[in-house]
Amino acid sequence: MPSNLPDWIQAAATILALVVAAIAVFPAWKAYLGERRRDERAHAIGVSAWWGKYDDKVGVMISNSQASLIRRVVMKVVANDYVTTHELAFLPQGDFFIESRRGTSRPTWEFPERVSSGDPLPTPLSKSKHRHRIISLHFVDADNSTWNWSPEDGLVREKSTPSR
Repeated sequence: MPSNLPDWIQAAATILALVVAAIAVFPAWKAYLGERRRDERAHAIGVSAWWGKYDDKVGVMISNSQASLIRRVVMKVVANDYVTTHELAFLPQGDFFIESRRGTSRPTWEFPERVSSGDPLPTPLSKSKHRHRIISLHFVDADNSTWNWSPEDGLVREKSTPSR
């Protein structure tokens, strides 16, 4: 019986080492997930939209500073006191100006124009908070994550729904 005692101590030490290793994994996993969320959010933060005036034209400046294009871009805005939605199938990296023309009843949208890096940016319409404002911005990034921005909630990643 005394000869089995060292085997028993060795087995207990092995089990204790496994328990300690398992406990150490949880904080590391939590840190990994937090870092991953920060990285995803850092990419999404590179997308922004705001109203501006550019060469006597009024419209929305939309920027995508991500390394890749974004898809299914939907902007809900107030344009000249009308709530309207503008959709883009995709938006490559860069800065774009989308002119909003006042039509007979509702504003109409022109195609996005790339703003070159040497060109001045549009003057923000920061005092026109009721006639011209961004209500929400929705897009899908290169990782297929869906993001929504609103003044109330800021930038929020939509919960992914399981595929059936």
